[in-house]
Amino acid sequence: RRGSFGAIGKAERRGASEEVSPKTDDKDSLAVLRNVISGVDRLVKQDVAEFLEQLTELPHASRIQTRVAGKSHEDRDLLLVRAALPDIDEETAVRLLVIANIHAGEVEGKEAVQELLREITNGEHTDLLRDAVLYFVPIYNVDGNERISSKNRRQQNGPEAVGQRPNAQGFDLNRDFVKAEAPETQTLLRLMREL
Repeated sequence: RRGSFGAIGKAERRGASEEVSPKTDDKDSLAVLRNVISGVDRLVKQDVAEFLEQLTELPHASRIQTRVAGKSHEDRDLLLVRAALPDIDEETAVRLLVIANIHAGEVEGKEAVQELLREITNGEHTDLLRDAVLYFVPIYNVDGNERISSKNRRQQNGPEAVGQRPNAQGFDLNRDFVKAEAPETQTLLRLMREL
């Protein structure tokens, strides 16, 4: 059984159950998202959640839905974003799952996912979406992501401060698929069965 998707709005993050309705008629919506992805501005999970909420301002916002897929070791939400054309036959479509930020110091995947979702909600990538449903976990290692420090990955060429490689339990999530001890891994394995 697939989970229910809906927008994750500010009210829901505070505990209310209201959904945020997409606004697809805002012609100036690109101005809302000017400079939102910059390697510094999009570091923490809350920023990514707010970015996803801002995508509801774009003309093709109906192409994406966001839900909480599971929880991290420290009880942070693991967000799952579904991207598809509204009328796609999900039973015959190819389903792709993209996991970003498995090592929280490697921010490029997290930023690339945000850029791709912005393009999708701006009307791009229609050819891909005719035959596929895309699922994204923008920050898989959300606990490691929140441990931003300039001491992490010093040898890396930017950004100045990034999250840490392991999750809050000290696990490299890339190597936890056999034992599946981390709640993040358990969520991912469940998603693979569901999707």
